[in-house]
Amino acid sequence: MATTEILDLRRTDERSSTPNGPFWITSGEVNSDADDLGAVLFSFPKANTRYLIHQAVADVTEAFVGGTVACTVGIGTLATDAVTTGGDVTIVDVDDTLDATDLSTMAAIAVLFATSSDLGAAIVANTGVAGTSYIVGAAATVPCIYAKLTSDAAITAGKMRVKLLVTELGDI
Repeated sequence: MATTEILDLRRTDERSSTPNGPFWITSGEVNSDADDLGAVLFSFPKANTRYLIHQAVADVTEAFVGGTVACTVGIGTLATDAVTTGGDVTIVDVDDTLDATDLSTMAAIAVLFATSSDLGAAIVANTGVAGTSYIVGAAATVPCIYAKLTSDAAITAGKMRVKLLVTELGDI
């Protein structure tokens, strides 16, 4: 048999689980305090670090009560990662991560997956969409994921957390 010289490009360090993903991250609790606000759940301030979002889940642990409650989880930006309560989120896509259809049963305890949102469609189609399932971190104009909770009456009860299955792909 003939032979040829090789160039060994195998990654033996990739033969076991690596600490950068995929892993679940969990937001703070979204409750009635978030009514009519942009509740920032996650931010990505590491400049040029790439993240792949595999799934988004809303874990409703207490049913939402008070009028007709609606919620979306979208993509936005913060001027810097130092922006906190009282600051502003710039809306990029209000329902990119979880849309109102995904979250239509918040009046009951449930685990609700991204299925109808842009992220849900990308997951179902097994395609990555920039800004939807692929985020590049930045130190200024920081990408973030936020929830917008609304109702036609005062929200008197309800709690949920959003969870993302993420892989940190490393720097550009």
